[in-house]
Amino acid sequence: MIALSLGWGVQSWTLAAMSVLGILPKLDLAIHADTGWERAETRAFAAEWEPWLADRGLRIITVSSEISGTNLKSQKGIFIPAYTLSTDGVGDPSGGKLYRQCTQRWKIAPIRRYLREHYEGEQIELQLGITLDEIHRVTTSNVSYIENQYPFITMTPPMRRGGCIRWLRDQGLSVPVSSSCVFCPSHSQAVWREIRNNPADWGRAVEIDRWVRHKRPGYLCFLEDSRRPLESCDFRSQEDLGQLRLHSM
Repeated sequence: MIALSLGWGVQSWTLAAMSVLGILPKLDLAIHADTGWERAETRAFAAEWEPWLADRGLRIITVSSEISGTNLKSQKGIFIPAYTLSTDGVGDPSGGKLYRQCTQRWKIAPIRRYLREHYEGEQIELQLGITLDEIHRVTTSNVSYIENQYPFITMTPPMRRGGCIRWLRDQGLSVPVSSSCVFCPSHSQAVWREIRNNPADWGRAVEIDRWVRHKRPGYLCFLEDSRRPLESCDFRSQEDLGQLRLHSM
């Protein structure tokens, strides 16, 4: 049985499209693990393109965890890799980072639970949208009934994320934003700028940033690696700053 972990970002969307268009082998199903905190653009993209995949024979299942991000604030621990600063001044003055548990809890676990419940006894090939520029993310499955597969890595030549974007455009297909939770501490400056431009998503991110601040005894926690509250972070690009300097002259 061949399944796809569908996050609705560039790479997994490309794998799904390649399958239904006959470029890659036919998938038996695609599974989307809904954390409840996806960006508005990601939810809109999924709503638009899920029927297109379904019309071409791809069955899509959405799963979620009982301890997913939707009830994040009701949980005792911090499962996201927040940046930390010690409140007692001991340790690295630049701060540290908490261990990431969110992917395992909110994505991997619910996908595996569904596969165990519905395909017990079957060997499952689980396709993951990792491209050559992210090869450090390639891992071997730690359960016997799932074999992780990386089509972009094994195809000849291997594909990078930019290649996926070009392929989608060549097919006349839309290119999604990067899929992630609105509060993910791993966001680049560019993604933070995009989120800030969406008031609803920005408000949700700021809410979680404030919530994590004092959740770790002895530390202050932040979503941004400058270890400042999101509201006070300057996410302007060098181009933006250059334009600002130009206009001030």
